[in-house]
Parts: sequence; C-alpha cells; structure tokens
Amino acid sequence: MSEYITWMIENPVASIFLLMIEFALIMGISKQKRFKPVAYVAAAIFILQDLAMNLIICTIIFLDLPKEYLVTARMKRYKKKYKTKRNNPIEKFRYYFSVYMCKYLNLFDEGHC
Repeated sequence: MSEYITWMIENPVASIFLLMIEFALIMGISKQKRFKPVAYVAAAIFILQDLAMNLIICTIIFLDLPKEYLVTARMKRYKKKYKTKRNNPIEKFRYYFSVYMCKYLNLFDEGHC
C-alpha cells in the first residue's frame, strides 16, 4: 500500500484518472448479474483507494482539509457550497473542478454526484 501512496503523490493527475477509470469499470461490471461478486471485491479495494486519494491528493489539489471520507462527498460539498458564492480563485477552482468531474462520474452512475 505504501508504494501505491508514493505513486499517488508522485503522479497526482494520473491517480485521479486511474480512480475514474476504476469507477467506470466497477459500475460497468456491477450491472451484470454474473459479475456482482467481482464488483463487490473491486468496490472494497476502490473505497480504500478513494479514501487515500481524498486524504492525500485532494487535500493538496484543493488546498483544503477533508471533512468527508470519500472524494465524491467532498465534491458534492464544493458544488453546493460554491454554487452561488465563489469569492476567490481557489473556490472557483474547487467548484469548476467538482462540476467537471461529477459530469463524467454521472455518465457511469446517474445521480452519483
């Protein structure tokens, strides 16, 4: 696990896209009945990766300590909090990044974010 965290820190952009690809794959296989057990195992691993991503990479990218455990919950908060009030460039970045990422997550799991 420590090698994965080191890789995440060294490659933050690649780790975001890797997490998105994993999410899309898990959502795809979970819709097929015969692959449900595989999806559950993959989802358990994914949640650990998501937690690490939120605590390490997203804290650095958003310049904000997490109040939630998972990245999606953080992005939902940013979308809601900064929808009407974006006073500085960091808040604008948080809002627009969250809107952009949620748009793609919702393609694979409607209403996810």
